[in-house]
Amino acid sequence: MDQVPCPSDRRRSGGLRVVKGFYDEVVRLLAEAGYYHDGGSKNQKCCHDDGKPTVTVPHKIMSRHTANGILKDAGIQKKL
Repeated sequence: MDQVPCPSDRRRSGGLRVVKGFYDEVVRLLAEAGYYHDGGSKNQKCCHDDGKPTVTVPHKIMSRHTANGILKDAGIQKKL
């Protein structure tokens, strides 16, 4: 039976994984649709487009459903 190292062992060996999430993909699709970054905080990004609703994009989007909801609010038909 294979043993799985505990998290502290992974940190020492440099093998700690970072979860990517959907942030980069959502921001890219918003930019393609004409949205631009305007302010925000360290935890989120506010995107605006003339004539369209403002959407707030958190930096840690772990759920595909949340990402699709943000795109739907922005009026983008694409699904992740």
